[in-house]
Amino acid sequence: MIVHALAAALLLGTPGAADSLADYADRLDAFGFAGQLLVEEDGRVVLDRSLGLADRRTKAPVTRETIFGLGSITKTFTAAATLRLISKGRVHLDDRLGALLPNVPKDKSAITVDQLLSHRAGLRLDADLPDEASREAVERLILAQPLGWPPGQGFHYSNIGFDLLAAILERHGGADYDTFVRREFLDPAGMAHTGRAGVARLARFPAARGETEWAEATALREWPEAWHGTGAGRMVSNAHDLLRWAHALRDGKVLTIAERELMFAPHAVQNDSASYGYGMQRIARSDSTVLWFHGGDVPGYRSELRIEPAAGRYVIVVTNQDLWGEGFQRRVIGNTLARLAAGEAPRLPPDATFPSSDDPAYGSWLLPGGGRIEIYERDGRMRVSARGQDAIDLFDPRESLAERAQATRQAGILLARAAARDTSAGGEALTFLVRGLERITARYGAIDSVEVLGSVTSPFVFQGTRTYFRVHVPAGTRGGSLAFLGGRLDDVTLGDDRPAPILLPAAPLEAGGYATFDLLRTRAVPFALDRSHGIDVLVIGEAVARRAP
Repeated sequence: MIVHALAAALLLGTPGAADSLADYADRLDAFGFAGQLLVEEDGRVVLDRSLGLADRRTKAPVTRETIFGLGSITKTFTAAATLRLISKGRVHLDDRLGALLPNVPKDKSAITVDQLLSHRAGLRLDADLPDEASREAVERLILAQPLGWPPGQGFHYSNIGFDLLAAILERHGGADYDTFVRREFLDPAGMAHTGRAGVARLARFPAARGETEWAEATALREWPEAWHGTGAGRMVSNAHDLLRWAHALRDGKVLTIAERELMFAPHAVQNDSASYGYGMQRIARSDSTVLWFHGGDVPGYRSELRIEPAAGRYVIVVTNQDLWGEGFQRRVIGNTLARLAAGEAPRLPPDATFPSSDDPAYGSWLLPGGGRIEIYERDGRMRVSARGQDAIDLFDPRESLAERAQATRQAGILLARAAARDTSAGGEALTFLVRGLERITARYGAIDSVEVLGSVTSPFVFQGTRTYFRVHVPAGTRGGSLAFLGGRLDDVTLGDDRPAPILLPAAPLEAGGYATFDLLRTRAVPFALDRSHGIDVLVIGEAVARRAP
């Protein structure tokens, strides 16, 4: 079959492509990546690319000027600002919360600045903080949360801990967060495109609008006015300013020697190779070199800042694409860029071209088992969706076939029980599902039916799957998903109106035919049109799908 020749082409790749950063960027572009990629090696910029659309509404492209949400890279600014307070003698590493903020409960009064900076304060990841809450209200709400662990005992990543650091900064730094960070760091480093989301001086720059695989997610221009997240995730910037920031941190342009040594020293052990400094993560490699990095994940935006001191290498990735609600793709891209810069040969997307607007593959394709594959155009790029377990299995790894089939069967049983309000022996997750379906019924009317769309293997969790479903009500449909871990219902999501379980970019190949490309698994699936019998059929491996009437 045609598709076997395509598979061989995918395995062989293009000679010389593995060591070309520009070629990798071109391949990502063909498969619809949007964002900025920047790599510097020994003082020389070896890759500087802006790709895709910043805003699907206006079709505005990503440019060097476009700004993105940074998410948790904000913590690098918060840590640097806290260290500057320490240098000024206004705060000390061993100062306790009870002495720095008002009305601190007894169980948190002994938490130190050092513990907050290194995620060892015992605080949980997040708290429910309303947008209208002032800084003082945010302080009270965070401090009212129960501790998850005893302070000082172990590393537990906490966004709210860095919000407390921002509160300390504003109480003891003599200025609001954005003013302090701009005066001490951004202006000296020449970072005009960087600041706290919503400040007026950034309005003159184009801003990317965040999106998921199928819809808009958020836009930093439209983020609600809120103080929470100030210290943990509200900074915005672009790739060139992040490169300036990386140099400013490492080259002594904005930090003193003492501040830099504190920021980059390992203060909290995460595992055998990973540790956390102050606002920076550290990986000790087998070749005795060190990688310093921080990632950022906020709805609609992903970012990665990587520093490899021994190689003189800096890698920056910013994107307005939010795949699976996870930041794994920015790690994959950042790691691939670093390996290419080092002369290694990582697995790359296939060599592809851009589709035409009337490509013959576009349309709806049906498998004998009832699964449906849709191939369509979005923003000048080709996309593939798959619904139904037989269709999903063509694009998900074959080694997890049995696991996905079990999840789909189990989901059907649990959804039927939940619709009947049967929570016996189901645990907390099933109870949550029942209550969610009850809310749907109360708002939209009696449930006509529940449709299981199929299960996919989680690219992030070993022995993890997610099953998508639709609830049909008189007003239309409502989406949701069930997460299974080791065959047990682990999590329930309602309101996730994903149109199909599989949503992948695709492109025509230089060698002929087509392929999807799963960025998270760096895995391509080839397919082809076969018109040899006078009718259109879509060939994917051994499977044949016919064009839907």
